[in-house]
Amino acid sequence: MRSALVFVTDFWSLAWQMTRAGVINVTSHWALAAFSLVAAFGVWMAIQDVENPRAQGLAPVSGGIEVEALNIPQGFLVDDIAPVKVEVEARESVIPELQPGDFKATVDTSQLGQGVRTGLLPVRVTVTGRDGVRVLDVTPNQVQVQLIEAAEKEFEVAIRRTTPLPAGYEESEPPTVDPFKVTVRGRPERVQSVRSVEFDVSLAGIRQDATVEGELIARTVDGNPVQVQLSQPRARATFHVVQVVSTRTVALNAVITGEPQEGFAISGVVVEPQTVVVTGPTNVIDSLGTRLDVEPVDVTGARQEVVKTARIVRPDNISIANRDTPTVVVRVQISPIEVTAVRWLAPELADMPTGLAVQPGTVLSVPVRVTGPLGQVRGLKIGDIKVTLSLSGAKEGPADYSLRLEGPQGLRLEADPVRLTLVQAAAP
Repeated sequence: MRSALVFVTDFWSLAWQMTRAGVINVTSHWALAAFSLVAAFGVWMAIQDVENPRAQGLAPVSGGIEVEALNIPQGFLVDDIAPVKVEVEARESVIPELQPGDFKATVDTSQLGQGVRTGLLPVRVTVTGRDGVRVLDVTPNQVQVQLIEAAEKEFEVAIRRTTPLPAGYEESEPPTVDPFKVTVRGRPERVQSVRSVEFDVSLAGIRQDATVEGELIARTVDGNPVQVQLSQPRARATFHVVQVVSTRTVALNAVITGEPQEGFAISGVVVEPQTVVVTGPTNVIDSLGTRLDVEPVDVTGARQEVVKTARIVRPDNISIANRDTPTVVVRVQISPIEVTAVRWLAPELADMPTGLAVQPGTVLSVPVRVTGPLGQVRGLKIGDIKVTLSLSGAKEGPADYSLRLEGPQGLRLEADPVRLTLVQAAAP
Protein backbone atom coordinates (compact mmCIF):
# COMPACT_ATOMS: atom_id res chain seq x y z
CA MET A 1 0.00 0.00 0.00
CA ARG A 2 2.82 2.39 0.89
CA SER A 3 4.72 1.62 -2.33
CA ALA A 4 1.62 2.46 -4.39
CA LEU A 5 1.22 5.79 -2.57
CA VAL A 6 4.87 6.61 -3.19
CA PHE A 7 4.44 5.81 -6.92
CA VAL A 8 1.45 8.13 -7.25
CA THR A 9 3.26 10.92 -5.40
CA ASP A 10 6.34 10.62 -7.60
CA PHE A 11 4.20 10.56 -10.78
CA TRP A 12 2.37 13.81 -9.96
CA SER A 13 5.64 15.48 -8.93
CA LEU A 14 7.23 14.60 -12.27
CA ALA A 15 4.17 15.82 -14.17
CA TRP A 16 4.25 19.15 -12.37
CA GLN A 17 7.94 19.67 -13.15
CA MET A 18 7.36 18.97 -16.88
CA THR A 19 4.36 21.31 -17.04
CA ARG A 20 6.25 24.11 -15.29
CA ALA A 21 9.19 23.74 -17.67
CA GLY A 22 6.81 23.94 -20.71
CA VAL A 23 5.12 27.08 -19.40
CA ILE A 24 8.47 28.77 -18.77
CA ASN A 25 9.65 27.81 -22.27
CA VAL A 26 6.50 29.18 -23.97
CA THR A 27 6.56 32.36 -21.90
CA SER A 28 10.16 33.04 -22.75
CA HIS A 29 9.46 32.57 -26.49
CA TRP A 30 6.46 34.96 -26.45
CA ALA A 31 8.58 37.54 -24.70
CA LEU A 32 11.27 37.10 -27.33
CA ALA A 33 8.71 37.47 -30.15
CA ALA A 34 7.25 40.63 -28.62
CA PHE A 35 10.70 42.09 -28.18
CA SER A 36 11.56 41.31 -31.81
CA LEU A 37 8.37 43.03 -33.03
CA VAL A 38 9.04 46.15 -31.00
CA ALA A 39 12.64 46.21 -32.16
CA ALA A 40 11.62 45.88 -35.84
CA PHE A 41 9.12 48.71 -35.49
CA GLY A 42 11.75 50.87 -33.88
CA VAL A 43 14.20 50.14 -36.71
CA TRP A 44 11.52 50.98 -39.31
CA MET A 45 10.73 54.26 -37.56
CA ALA A 46 14.41 55.13 -37.47
CA ILE A 47 14.72 54.45 -41.21
CA GLN A 48 11.64 56.58 -41.90
CA ASP A 49 13.04 59.44 -39.89
CA VAL A 50 16.26 59.30 -41.90
CA GLU A 51 14.91 58.69 -45.42
CA ASN A 52 11.50 60.39 -45.12
CA PRO A 53 11.63 62.76 -42.12
CA ARG A 54 8.71 64.80 -40.91
CA ALA A 55 8.68 68.31 -42.31
CA GLN A 56 6.57 71.43 -42.47
CA GLY A 57 5.12 72.94 -45.63
CA LEU A 58 2.24 74.79 -47.29
CA ALA A 59 -0.63 72.75 -48.71
CA PRO A 60 -2.15 72.20 -51.14
CA VAL A 61 0.64 72.93 -53.60
CA SER A 62 -1.85 74.05 -56.27
CA GLY A 63 -5.27 75.60 -55.74
CA GLY A 64 -6.85 76.33 -52.41
CA ILE A 65 -9.25 74.83 -49.90
CA GLU A 66 -12.83 75.97 -50.39
CA VAL A 67 -14.39 77.37 -47.21
CA GLU A 68 -17.85 76.14 -46.21
CA ALA A 69 -20.13 78.43 -44.21
CA LEU A 70 -22.08 76.83 -41.35
CA ASN A 71 -25.19 77.98 -39.49
CA ILE A 72 -26.35 80.36 -42.24
CA PRO A 73 -29.51 82.23 -41.14
CA GLN A 74 -32.77 81.25 -42.81
CA GLY A 75 -33.34 83.15 -46.07
CA PHE A 76 -29.71 84.13 -46.52
CA LEU A 77 -26.70 82.81 -48.37
CA VAL A 78 -23.01 83.55 -48.10
CA ASP A 79 -21.16 85.43 -50.79
CA ASP A 80 -18.18 83.68 -52.33
CA ILE A 81 -15.41 83.15 -49.75
CA ALA A 82 -11.79 83.20 -50.82
CA PRO A 83 -10.07 79.79 -50.49
CA VAL A 84 -7.34 79.19 -47.92
CA LYS A 85 -4.13 77.24 -47.60
CA VAL A 86 -2.68 75.54 -44.52
CA GLU A 87 0.71 75.09 -42.94
CA VAL A 88 1.05 71.38 -42.15
CA GLU A 89 3.45 68.98 -40.54
CA ALA A 90 3.74 65.58 -42.26
CA ARG A 91 6.20 63.21 -43.84
CA GLU A 92 8.33 65.05 -46.39
CA SER A 93 7.04 62.88 -49.30
CA VAL A 94 3.39 63.37 -48.31
CA ILE A 95 3.23 67.19 -48.35
CA PRO A 96 3.47 67.59 -52.19
CA GLU A 97 0.68 64.98 -52.59
CA LEU A 98 -1.89 66.81 -50.43
CA GLN A 99 -4.97 67.96 -52.35
CA PRO A 100 -7.81 70.37 -51.45
CA GLY A 101 -10.06 67.39 -50.87
CA ASP A 102 -7.81 66.20 -48.03
CA PHE A 103 -9.01 69.11 -45.89
CA LYS A 104 -12.29 70.60 -44.72
CA ALA A 105 -12.40 74.34 -44.03
CA THR A 106 -15.40 75.94 -42.28
CA VAL A 107 -16.56 79.25 -40.79
CA ASP A 108 -19.41 79.64 -38.32
CA THR A 109 -21.67 82.50 -39.45
CA SER A 110 -23.44 82.54 -36.08
CA GLN A 111 -20.33 84.34 -34.76
CA LEU A 112 -21.30 87.46 -36.78
CA GLY A 113 -23.91 88.33 -34.22
CA GLN A 114 -27.60 89.13 -34.47
CA GLY A 115 -28.44 91.33 -37.48
CA VAL A 116 -24.82 91.63 -38.63
CA ARG A 117 -24.41 90.90 -42.36
CA THR A 118 -20.63 91.03 -42.84
CA GLY A 119 -17.40 90.53 -40.92
CA LEU A 120 -14.16 88.64 -40.47
CA LEU A 121 -14.54 85.09 -39.15
CA PRO A 122 -11.88 82.60 -38.11
CA VAL A 123 -11.37 79.57 -40.37
CA ARG A 124 -11.24 76.08 -38.90
CA VAL A 125 -9.48 73.42 -40.98
CA THR A 126 -9.47 69.68 -40.29
CA VAL A 127 -7.73 66.84 -42.11
CA THR A 128 -9.97 64.27 -43.78
CA GLY A 129 -8.79 60.84 -44.84
CA ARG A 130 -5.07 61.39 -44.20
CA ASP A 131 -3.13 59.92 -41.29
CA GLY A 132 -0.01 61.56 -39.94
CA VAL A 133 -0.89 65.06 -41.22
CA ARG A 134 -1.23 67.87 -38.66
CA VAL A 135 -2.51 71.39 -39.40
CA LEU A 136 -0.23 74.03 -37.84
CA ASP A 137 -1.72 77.22 -39.23
CA VAL A 138 -4.31 78.55 -41.73
CA THR A 139 -3.48 81.20 -44.33
CA PRO A 140 -5.38 83.47 -44.02
CA ASN A 141 -6.69 82.44 -40.63
CA GLN A 142 -9.65 84.83 -41.00
CA VAL A 143 -11.83 85.44 -44.07
CA GLN A 144 -14.37 88.06 -44.99
CA VAL A 145 -17.90 86.66 -44.81
CA GLN A 146 -20.92 88.49 -46.18
CA LEU A 147 -24.53 87.38 -45.80
CA ILE A 148 -26.76 88.10 -48.80
CA GLU A 149 -30.52 87.84 -48.76
CA ALA A 150 -31.28 84.93 -51.09
CA ALA A 151 -33.73 85.07 -53.99
CA GLU A 152 -35.89 82.09 -54.96
CA LYS A 153 -37.81 81.12 -58.06
CA GLU A 154 -39.64 77.97 -59.15
CA PHE A 155 -39.10 76.37 -62.56
CA GLU A 156 -40.53 73.37 -64.36
CA VAL A 157 -37.83 70.89 -65.37
CA ALA A 158 -37.32 70.88 -69.14
CA ILE A 159 -35.75 67.95 -70.98
CA ARG A 160 -32.99 68.87 -73.42
CA ARG A 161 -32.34 66.01 -75.86
CA THR A 162 -28.65 66.22 -76.70
CA THR A 163 -28.86 63.38 -79.26
CA PRO A 164 -31.98 61.97 -80.95
CA LEU A 165 -33.38 58.46 -80.95
CA PRO A 166 -32.00 56.01 -83.54
CA ALA A 167 -33.56 56.21 -87.01
CA GLY A 168 -36.94 54.49 -87.14
CA TYR A 169 -37.83 55.14 -83.49
CA GLU A 170 -39.90 57.87 -81.86
CA GLU A 171 -41.44 58.77 -78.53
CA SER A 172 -45.00 57.50 -78.30
CA GLU A 173 -45.90 60.03 -75.59
CA PRO A 174 -44.22 62.84 -73.62
CA PRO A 175 -41.71 61.67 -71.03
CA THR A 176 -42.44 61.85 -67.30
CA VAL A 177 -39.97 63.79 -65.15
CA ASP A 178 -39.33 63.53 -61.42
CA PRO A 179 -39.16 66.13 -59.96
CA PHE A 180 -41.56 68.03 -62.17
CA LYS A 181 -40.57 71.39 -60.59
CA VAL A 182 -37.55 72.66 -58.67
CA THR A 183 -36.77 75.82 -56.75
CA VAL A 184 -33.75 77.92 -57.75
CA ARG A 185 -32.08 79.74 -54.87
CA GLY A 186 -29.13 82.10 -54.94
CA ARG A 187 -27.91 85.66 -55.39
CA PRO A 188 -30.75 87.83 -56.73
CA GLU A 189 -28.95 88.79 -59.94
CA ARG A 190 -28.12 85.15 -60.67
CA VAL A 191 -31.64 83.89 -59.98
CA GLN A 192 -32.96 86.69 -62.17
CA SER A 193 -30.74 85.51 -65.05
CA VAL A 194 -32.08 81.95 -64.97
CA ARG A 195 -34.53 81.22 -67.79
CA SER A 196 -34.78 77.44 -67.51
CA VAL A 197 -33.76 74.41 -65.49
CA GLU A 198 -32.83 71.63 -67.89
CA PHE A 199 -32.12 67.92 -67.78
CA ASP A 200 -29.67 66.99 -70.55
CA VAL A 201 -30.44 63.53 -71.95
CA SER A 202 -28.83 61.55 -74.76
CA LEU A 203 -31.30 59.23 -76.49
CA ALA A 204 -28.66 57.55 -78.65
CA GLY A 205 -29.07 53.78 -78.64
CA ILE A 206 -32.46 53.77 -76.86
CA ARG A 207 -34.87 51.42 -78.66
CA GLN A 208 -37.41 50.71 -75.94
CA ASP A 209 -38.92 52.32 -72.85
CA ALA A 210 -36.10 53.59 -70.65
CA THR A 211 -35.50 55.63 -67.49
CA VAL A 212 -32.53 58.02 -67.40
CA GLU A 213 -31.03 59.83 -64.38
CA GLY A 214 -28.74 62.85 -64.30
CA GLU A 215 -27.85 66.33 -63.08
CA LEU A 216 -30.08 69.37 -63.47
CA ILE A 217 -28.58 72.56 -64.88
CA ALA A 218 -29.89 76.12 -64.50
CA ARG A 219 -29.31 78.12 -67.69
CA THR A 220 -29.63 81.66 -69.01
CA VAL A 221 -31.63 82.53 -72.11
CA ASP A 222 -28.42 81.96 -74.12
CA GLY A 223 -27.97 78.50 -72.64
CA ASN A 224 -25.10 79.38 -70.31
CA PRO A 225 -25.01 77.60 -66.92
CA VAL A 226 -25.77 79.70 -63.82
CA GLN A 227 -24.22 78.97 -60.42
CA VAL A 228 -27.25 78.70 -58.15
CA GLN A 229 -28.63 76.22 -55.64
CA LEU A 230 -31.36 73.79 -56.71
CA SER A 231 -33.86 72.30 -54.32
CA GLN A 232 -33.20 68.96 -56.04
CA PRO A 233 -29.98 68.77 -58.06
CA ARG A 234 -30.81 65.50 -59.88
CA ALA A 235 -33.78 64.27 -61.89
CA ARG A 236 -35.15 61.08 -63.41
CA ALA A 237 -37.00 60.93 -66.74
CA THR A 238 -38.89 57.97 -68.23
CA PHE A 239 -39.17 57.80 -72.03
CA HIS A 240 -41.75 55.76 -73.95
CA VAL A 241 -40.18 54.64 -77.23
CA VAL A 242 -41.72 52.74 -80.15
CA GLN A 243 -40.30 51.62 -83.45
CA VAL A 244 -42.02 53.28 -86.39
CA VAL A 245 -39.62 52.27 -89.18
CA SER A 246 -38.12 48.82 -89.63
CA THR A 247 -35.44 47.42 -91.88
CA ARG A 248 -35.39 43.82 -93.00
CA THR A 249 -33.83 41.52 -95.58
CA VAL A 250 -36.38 39.66 -97.74
CA ALA A 251 -36.02 37.11 -100.52
CA LEU A 252 -37.18 37.82 -104.07
CA ASN A 253 -39.71 35.51 -105.71
CA ALA A 254 -39.81 35.08 -109.50
CA VAL A 255 -43.30 34.77 -111.02
CA ILE A 256 -43.32 32.61 -114.17
CA THR A 257 -46.21 32.54 -116.68
CA GLY A 258 -46.83 30.41 -119.78
CA GLU A 259 -45.52 26.98 -120.71
CA PRO A 260 -42.39 26.06 -122.66
CA GLN A 261 -42.70 24.27 -125.99
CA GLU A 262 -44.02 20.72 -125.82
CA GLY A 263 -41.27 18.39 -124.74
CA PHE A 264 -39.55 21.07 -122.71
CA ALA A 265 -39.91 22.07 -119.04
CA ILE A 266 -38.60 24.64 -116.56
CA SER A 267 -35.56 23.11 -114.86
CA GLY A 268 -34.57 26.07 -112.67
CA VAL A 269 -35.17 29.74 -111.84
CA VAL A 270 -32.49 32.15 -110.60
CA VAL A 271 -33.07 35.72 -109.40
CA GLU A 272 -30.07 38.06 -109.25
CA PRO A 273 -29.79 39.33 -106.54
CA GLN A 274 -31.65 36.79 -104.46
CA THR A 275 -32.45 39.20 -101.59
CA VAL A 276 -32.93 42.93 -100.98
CA VAL A 277 -33.03 45.14 -97.87
CA VAL A 278 -36.34 46.95 -97.44
CA THR A 279 -37.20 49.81 -95.09
CA GLY A 280 -40.58 51.21 -94.17
CA PRO A 281 -43.24 51.55 -91.49
CA THR A 282 -43.05 48.71 -89.01
CA ASN A 283 -46.60 47.51 -89.61
CA VAL A 284 -46.01 47.35 -93.39
CA ILE A 285 -42.67 45.58 -93.05
CA ASP A 286 -44.18 43.03 -90.65
CA SER A 287 -46.96 42.29 -93.15
CA LEU A 288 -44.58 41.51 -96.02
CA GLY A 289 -43.97 37.90 -95.10
CA THR A 290 -40.66 36.44 -96.20
CA ARG A 291 -40.66 37.30 -99.94
CA LEU A 292 -41.30 40.05 -102.46
CA ASP A 293 -42.58 39.19 -105.95
CA VAL A 294 -41.04 40.48 -109.16
CA GLU A 295 -42.87 41.17 -112.42
CA PRO A 296 -44.01 38.01 -114.27
CA VAL A 297 -41.66 36.42 -116.82
CA ASP A 298 -43.41 34.72 -119.77
CA VAL A 299 -41.81 31.49 -121.07
CA THR A 300 -44.52 30.52 -123.58
CA GLY A 301 -43.03 28.28 -126.33
CA ALA A 302 -39.48 28.58 -124.97
CA ARG A 303 -36.92 25.91 -125.94
CA GLN A 304 -33.90 27.48 -124.16
CA GLU A 305 -33.00 29.73 -121.20
CA VAL A 306 -35.10 32.90 -120.86
CA VAL A 307 -33.35 35.97 -119.35
CA LYS A 308 -35.35 39.07 -118.45
CA THR A 309 -34.88 42.24 -116.41
CA ALA A 310 -37.94 42.57 -114.19
CA ARG A 311 -39.09 45.18 -111.69
CA ILE A 312 -39.67 44.34 -108.04
CA VAL A 313 -43.32 44.63 -107.05
CA ARG A 314 -42.82 47.16 -104.26
CA PRO A 315 -45.60 47.89 -101.72
CA ASP A 316 -46.43 51.51 -100.96
CA ASN A 317 -44.20 53.35 -98.43
CA ILE A 318 -41.41 50.81 -98.82
CA SER A 319 -37.91 51.73 -99.94
CA ILE A 320 -35.32 49.28 -101.25
CA ALA A 321 -31.73 49.88 -100.17
CA ASN A 322 -29.19 50.95 -102.81
CA ARG A 323 -31.72 50.74 -105.64
CA ASP A 324 -33.01 53.87 -107.34
CA THR A 325 -34.60 51.63 -109.98
CA PRO A 326 -35.67 48.43 -108.20
CA THR A 327 -35.05 45.84 -110.94
CA VAL A 328 -33.52 42.38 -110.92
CA VAL A 329 -32.41 39.82 -113.51
CA VAL A 330 -34.50 36.65 -113.77
CA ARG A 331 -33.00 33.58 -115.45
CA VAL A 332 -35.44 30.77 -116.31
CA GLN A 333 -33.66 27.59 -117.33
CA ILE A 334 -35.51 25.53 -119.99
CA SER A 335 -34.53 21.92 -120.58
CA PRO A 336 -35.96 19.08 -122.71
CA ILE A 337 -38.28 16.76 -120.84
CA GLU A 338 -36.61 13.39 -120.50
CA VAL A 339 -38.60 10.16 -120.54
CA THR A 340 -37.73 6.49 -120.49
CA ALA A 341 -39.44 4.03 -122.82
CA VAL A 342 -38.96 0.30 -123.37
CA ARG A 343 -38.61 -1.12 -126.85
CA TRP A 344 -38.61 -4.90 -127.50
CA LEU A 345 -36.05 -5.60 -130.19
CA ALA A 346 -34.58 -8.73 -131.76
CA PRO A 347 -30.81 -8.73 -131.51
CA GLU A 348 -28.59 -9.55 -134.46
CA LEU A 349 -26.31 -12.53 -133.74
CA ALA A 350 -22.69 -12.10 -134.72
CA ASP A 351 -19.50 -14.15 -134.54
CA MET A 352 -21.25 -17.53 -134.02
CA PRO A 353 -18.55 -20.17 -133.40
CA THR A 354 -18.30 -22.91 -136.01
CA GLY A 355 -20.32 -26.01 -135.16
CA LEU A 356 -22.62 -24.28 -132.63
CA ALA A 357 -26.15 -22.96 -132.92
CA VAL A 358 -28.80 -21.40 -130.72
CA GLN A 359 -30.94 -24.00 -129.02
CA PRO A 360 -33.98 -24.62 -131.20
CA GLY A 361 -37.18 -22.94 -130.05
CA THR A 362 -35.39 -19.95 -128.52
CA VAL A 363 -37.25 -16.64 -129.12
CA LEU A 364 -34.76 -13.77 -129.34
CA SER A 365 -36.43 -10.52 -128.24
CA VAL A 366 -34.88 -8.25 -125.59
CA PRO A 367 -36.23 -5.15 -123.75
CA VAL A 368 -34.14 -2.04 -124.45
CA ARG A 369 -34.62 1.00 -122.15
CA VAL A 370 -34.47 4.22 -124.15
CA THR A 371 -34.02 7.51 -122.20
CA GLY A 372 -33.96 10.95 -123.76
CA PRO A 373 -35.98 14.01 -124.75
CA LEU A 374 -39.68 13.30 -125.00
CA GLY A 375 -39.97 14.32 -128.67
CA GLN A 376 -36.96 12.28 -129.72
CA VAL A 377 -38.12 9.17 -127.86
CA ARG A 378 -41.61 9.47 -129.29
CA GLY A 379 -40.21 9.87 -132.82
CA LEU A 380 -38.16 6.65 -132.82
CA LYS A 381 -38.74 4.37 -135.83
CA ILE A 382 -38.06 0.71 -136.41
CA GLY A 383 -34.45 0.35 -137.31
CA ASP A 384 -33.30 3.49 -135.43
CA ILE A 385 -31.87 1.25 -132.72
CA LYS A 386 -29.54 -1.63 -133.56
CA VAL A 387 -28.97 -4.46 -131.06
CA THR A 388 -26.05 -6.80 -131.61
CA LEU A 389 -25.25 -9.94 -129.62
CA SER A 390 -21.68 -11.08 -130.18
CA LEU A 391 -20.99 -14.80 -129.64
CA SER A 392 -17.28 -14.56 -130.21
CA GLY A 393 -15.57 -17.19 -128.07
CA ALA A 394 -18.87 -18.73 -126.93
CA LYS A 395 -19.01 -22.37 -125.86
CA GLU A 396 -21.65 -25.03 -125.85
CA GLY A 397 -24.20 -24.68 -123.05
CA PRO A 398 -26.07 -21.87 -121.33
CA ALA A 399 -24.36 -18.51 -120.69
CA ASP A 400 -25.11 -14.79 -120.29
CA TYR A 401 -24.15 -12.50 -123.15
CA SER A 402 -23.94 -8.70 -123.19
CA LEU A 403 -25.58 -6.66 -125.91
CA ARG A 404 -24.07 -3.87 -127.98
CA LEU A 405 -26.60 -1.04 -128.48
CA GLU A 406 -26.47 1.67 -131.13
CA GLY A 407 -28.97 4.49 -131.66
CA PRO A 408 -29.49 8.17 -132.44
CA GLN A 409 -27.30 10.73 -130.68
CA GLY A 410 -28.87 12.24 -127.56
CA LEU A 411 -30.45 8.99 -126.36
CA ARG A 412 -29.25 6.71 -123.58
CA LEU A 413 -29.72 2.99 -124.30
CA GLU A 414 -29.61 0.25 -121.68
CA ALA A 415 -30.29 -3.51 -121.79
CA ASP A 416 -29.62 -6.41 -119.44
CA PRO A 417 -27.45 -9.39 -120.52
CA VAL A 418 -29.27 -12.13 -122.42
CA ARG A 419 -29.07 -15.80 -121.42
CA LEU A 420 -28.66 -18.17 -124.35
CA THR A 421 -28.01 -21.84 -124.68
CA LEU A 422 -25.74 -22.98 -127.50
CA VAL A 423 -25.86 -26.52 -128.80
CA GLN A 424 -24.07 -28.53 -131.46
CA ALA A 425 -25.32 -27.54 -134.86
CA ALA A 426 -27.21 -30.21 -136.78
CA ALA A 427 -25.36 -31.90 -139.61
CA PRO A 428 -26.25 -30.48 -143.03
